[in-house]
Amino acid sequence: MALQKTNATKAAFREEPNFLDPVTFTDSDVVPYTSLSWKPETDKIERTYINSKTLVAGKPLQGKQTASGTIGLELLPDAVDTTKLVGHVLYITALGKYTANGATIDLTNNTITDNTDAADGDAGMYYFSDANEAIKSLGAKYVIGGVEANSVDIRGVLVSSLKLAFPTQGLVTSEFSLSGSTGFIPVDQGSDLADFCSSMTPHVARNMTVTIDGVSVCATDLEFTITNEIADYICVTQAGVGEKSITKRTIEGSFKVAFENLDQINAYNAWSEATVFAYSKTLDDNEVAIELPKVQRTSLDLADDSGIFAQTVTFSVIDDCANNNRPIKLAAK
Repeated sequence: MALQKTNATKAAFREEPNFLDPVTFTDSDVVPYTSLSWKPETDKIERTYINSKTLVAGKPLQGKQTASGTIGLELLPDAVDTTKLVGHVLYITALGKYTANGATIDLTNNTITDNTDAADGDAGMYYFSDANEAIKSLGAKYVIGGVEANSVDIRGVLVSSLKLAFPTQGLVTSEFSLSGSTGFIPVDQGSDLADFCSSMTPHVARNMTVTIDGVSVCATDLEFTITNEIADYICVTQAGVGEKSITKRTIEGSFKVAFENLDQINAYNAWSEATVFAYSKTLDDNEVAIELPKVQRTSLDLADDSGIFAQTVTFSVIDDCANNNRPIKLAAK
């Protein structure tokens, strides 16, 4: 018996023309990953016999079939178009929209200028779709052990959360939580998908720029998490989910700074608003920036960190007309 190695497994993602439509995957759809898991799930319909002498339920039947999973990626620029990130369609599905040349990273003012209307910036920008816009669903392919005959498809995949982590002096990573609308669908053996290989250098959380309210801070362990609340619409005409819709979005984050004075405590006590900006540049001179135009500190924790008092600040993003309905901007070039 041949054991299928985890690190030989290939994962591919491609946007569906319509929700649940099957897609044909190509080499360019394969993404590298640092971690990967998929779990098929089938609801069990219980049957109880009123006159059962044993009190044991009858044979259960299959209910709704779905799949869930996670995939972790390095924050890596696309080798063909550096205004995109590797795993491009995952980022689009997580946030909703992307515009090529839709942004300019302004390091003088530590902001991201929105050029989405004219598309005359020099960086691509990922940003939230509006509530009335359709959500882009993905088809996913999972080639277990790298053996094409052991392939399964999952359809109608949305991203339920995206966590961007900047561990101090470590690799910057993106972790996506995935929600599929079908279970595992075995697929016929086709042509082998190529292994992913990139000569690009990933982002490392060093020599970064991090500002809070325009003031540079010596932050450690910076994180941003986008959570999409997903509602499933179930149809009697299908075995899985008939449609998925994002009904609510939240953005939370945190950073740690050494305690120097009462500034962070006073800001937390006052429930004051702030802007957050983070910028990273690779050794290949590729850039990525995140701007949160308006956040509120939601908690503050003082604790020992190797003999130094450190404070971990947790914040939540808010939205209003003043930030042009762009509660988060993610730019790459």
